Amino acid sequence: MKKLKLVLVTKKRQPEEIQKIIQKYNIKRIAENRLEEAMSKFHLLPNLEKHYIGKLQTRKIKKICELFDVIQTVENIEQAEKINSFGKKKIMVQVNIANLPQRSGVQIEEANSLIEEIKKLENLELIGVMGMASQNEDLARKEFKILKSFQGNLEECSMGMSDDFQIAIEEGSTMLRLGRILFEENLPSELKYE
Repeated sequence: MKKLKLVLVTKKRQPEEIQKIIQKYNIKRIAENRLEEAMSKFHLLPNLEKHYIGKLQTRKIKKICELFDVIQTVENIEQAEKINSFGKKKIMVQVNIANLPQRSGVQIEEANSLIEEIKKLENLELIGVMGMASQNEDLARKEFKILKSFQGNLEECSMGMSDDFQIAIEEGSTMLRLGRILFEENLPSELKYE
């Protein structure tokens, strides 16, 4: 079984505290959900794979493409085509697995067709699917199963945050997006990741 990948979510954290956590946990990937925040600190955090996990705004896509290595939050073909127009990029499709109107992501019933459309775009490397589950444990488990079903032969299934990563691991996550637990608590020592 391949090792889990760990992505450190750095929102609202200062570069000094981020550096401490990077060293403590030997972090190789960081994520931001706001372009402006990333612009203010990424130059102080070199040699890390940088993931965008925020809502994509069309006018900011060019800058996001310049700053980030992976965009995890593509939710429609228009966004994908825009990213494609700026050159090679690794992306993921965000699926609204909680089926909540206020959440980003492609609707569950439209996810497969979006994945197939994106595969036709020459500059995009579709590496996986991403989703955020409900806060209820039973619902989260069901929603993670749904997301995992969309992974197919894609490399990554990005699911699991500080409150639900244990369930996500049980349901087959390949990539965790963790912030608070790393900064304010401790990871379970038995958790193996790369």
